[in-house]
Amino acid sequence: MDISICTSIAYSQWAQKNCMKTCNMCAGGSGLAMTTAAPKACRYSDGVTHAHGTWWQDGCSADAKNCTCNDGIAKCLRLCPRYDSLPVGWALVDKPGQCCPTLDINVHIDDVCQYKGSTHRQDESWSDGCKLSCVCTDAKQGFYQCRERCPAMEFPPGYDCHWEDPAPGKCCRQPKCPPPIVISGYPQD
Repeated sequence: MDISICTSIAYSQWAQKNCMKTCNMCAGGSGLAMTTAAPKACRYSDGVTHAHGTWWQDGCSADAKNCTCNDGIAKCLRLCPRYDSLPVGWALVDKPGQCCPTLDINVHIDDVCQYKGSTHRQDESWSDGCKLSCVCTDAKQGFYQCRERCPAMEFPPGYDCHWEDPAPGKCCRQPKCPPPIVISGYPQD
């Protein structure tokens, strides 16, 4: 805006009518300075109005937030860390006097299979190196079953069959025979 509008005699009536918006002529203003609006307060979703520059805490639970008011805009950040998935044996525990739940490790959990120091849930499968493939079959009882990953197999007599070394990243060597013999169903892992 051209400030000369506020001081020009030709526009003096307009300047007096519009002093609040543009020319600072209200309450004895000289007409030369522009006013700056006061920072706005924030009306938060809980219905409380918070002054510019203030901060507050919204809630005291795993979803708690720290909020600040900046010229009418409330900005909030999570107060507590979020854990999307926790390993077996870990849990979030509410403790008196603390807003955020704390991470508790080594929580006793029933209904799991224990194998060589590892804990596995119902129907979870795992490998013991290249030797065994296991599955937790009854977590309530702690039962699991393991089988050889690469079962023993004998070739048909009289044919030139042999074993080829496992492919990189695989465990089982692969049977190879000349045509017309085709061996199928042997594990590819």
